[in-house]
Amino acid sequence: MSLDLAVATLDEINQARNDCRAMVTRRALVSGAAVLVPLPGSDLVADVGMLMQLLPRINARFGLSPEQVEELSSELKIMAFDLAKRLGSRLIGKAVTTSLVTSLVTKMGARVGIKSVARFVPLVGQATAAAISISIMRYIGNQHVEACYQLACQLISKRNNDFA
Repeated sequence: MSLDLAVATLDEINQARNDCRAMVTRRALVSGAAVLVPLPGSDLVADVGMLMQLLPRINARFGLSPEQVEELSSELKIMAFDLAKRLGSRLIGKAVTTSLVTSLVTKMGARVGIKSVARFVPLVGQATAAAISISIMRYIGNQHVEACYQLACQLISKRNNDFA
C-alpha cells in the first residue's frame, strides 16, 4: 500500500503553513491596493482572480492539489476527501473554479457591500475599503491554510500509524 505524501513530515507541514500564511499576507496587501482602482467592481474581480491563483498554490504546497491527491493510495484519497468534507472545505483536492471562489467572497456579504460603498468616499472610505479587502483576503486564505494544515497532519499521522 503506497502512502506517499508530498509533505512527509510535521516539520515540512509546519514550514508549508508558514510559507502559505506569508503568501496569504502578501496577496491580502495587493488586494487592499486593488481597492484604489476607481472602477466599480474592479476590487471584487481582483480578489477573485487572486484567490483563483492563491488557493491552488496553497493546495499544492501541502500536497493536496487535485493531481497530487489523485496519486495517493485509494485509502488515503478516500480519507483526504472525507476529512476535507468534515473540515468544511470544498477546495482541497479539487479544481478551484471561479464560481466557487465567487461564492466564498460573496459569503462575506456585508463586508463586501460596505467595501464597495466605502471605496468611493475620499481617503477615509478608501482606507476602510482597503482594510476590509485585506481582512477578507486574509480570512479566506488563512482558513484554507488551516484546513490544508489539519488535513495534511491527519494524513501523515495515518501514514505513520500504518507503518509503525
